[in-house]
Amino acid sequence: MSKQRASDDQSVAALYKNLGTAETYVETQSEIHIDPTPAAAEWDAYVMHHMPATFFHLTGWQRVVEKTFAYRSFSCAARYKGRITGVLPLFLVRHLPFGHALVSAPLAVYGGICADDTGARDVLLHYAQTLAQQLQVRYLELRQTEPVEDLPQKELYVTFRRAIDADPEKNMAAIPRKQRRMIRQGA
Repeated sequence: MSKQRASDDQSVAALYKNLGTAETYVETQSEIHIDPTPAAAEWDAYVMHHMPATFFHLTGWQRVVEKTFAYRSFSCAARYKGRITGVLPLFLVRHLPFGHALVSAPLAVYGGICADDTGARDVLLHYAQTLAQQLQVRYLELRQTEPVEDLPQKELYVTFRRAIDADPEKNMAAIPRKQRRMIRQGA
């Protein structure tokens, strides 16, 4: 085993040791609390009925990331009076040259905090920040569709969105002629 690999494995072991000795996060300032193990069906039902949520918020994507890349999930939900009011897909990601990070929805464009209100959003954000400190990661990255005030932002990407009409022909008519031809040839 190379010296770099052994050193990296030791740093991962140290992160997990920190996690094991860290206190469980509890939000004491509100009635909103963190649920680290919500049922997948309940999580997905919340995501499917929450407009800003993306495909990358779904538990199926979380399973893909865990199984394919062996990233450890710290995904959690915010609850108020027993009901999910927000979700945060969150993973510990090993970047060999850059150290470790907590990333919401790695390998996805979006998948940050998805919440009903600022109370749930703030509880999920505080949980993620506290966990990042406990794990001593280099950084916390939230891939938000909308910016969160007081957090640094990088404007590396541009997103274009368009409503999809129920009529497929109207959708095709909205695409420029040459691209329509390419789509039809590929079909």
